[in-house]
Order: sequence, then C-alpha cells, then structure tokens
Amino acid sequence: MSSFLVQKIPGLKIVQGGGRRWLASTRGGLHTGPRPESGGSMEKITAACYMQIIVNGLIRYNGSAGQQMFDVDELNAKDIIGFEFYTTATTPVQYNGTKGALAGSCGTVIIWTKG
Repeated sequence: MSSFLVQKIPGLKIVQGGGRRWLASTRGGLHTGPRPESGGSMEKITAACYMQIIVNGLIRYNGSAGQQMFDVDELNAKDIIGFEFYTTATTPVQYNGTKGALAGSCGTVIIWTKG
C-alpha cells in the first residue's frame, strides 16, 4: 500500500525504520511534540511531521505522548475501500486538534476498510 500512496498523493511521504512504514507530510516542519513510539524495540524514529491516522473513524495515531506509531503496512491494500487525505487547514473539525495536542497539525489521513 505504501508505494501506491506516495506515487499518487502529493504532500504525502513514507518514512521507514526497522521494517515499519509511517505516513508523514512533505510540507516541511518536524514533529514538535512528544517523541512517538515505534511499536518495536528501542529503535529511533526519524524526525518528521507525522500525519494523524484515522481508520474506520477511530484515531490510530494523533501525536499523543507515548502513543505507538501506525505502520501503514498493518493494513492489507485489498481491504481498503476509501482513502482521504487532508492538509492541516482542511482536516475535518471532528479530527482537528480535539483528541490530542498535535492532532492534525501535520495533516490527516482517513482510511476506510471492508468490514
């Protein structure tokens, strides 16, 4: 799924580390809040402006302290039925800064899956 996203959606990039892939903004800026957790060993996470990730209406990553990063490869591309990408200014109000200090500050990705 990750290579498709980078090729088709301007403003979106994939950051890789330790066999995992995370979505970040290409618009500059760095993650300025608490350091995100990789979800694996004590590996370091590359500094980037990580996107808020919503899957089927549930927040999977929004920059809250100690929160585990969302690996885009956790989802099977065949199960995805919809994908929404929002810049910081266009993030829907229900996801814009209300659920975490950094929510939507680097943009938001909303993914809809089967089932």
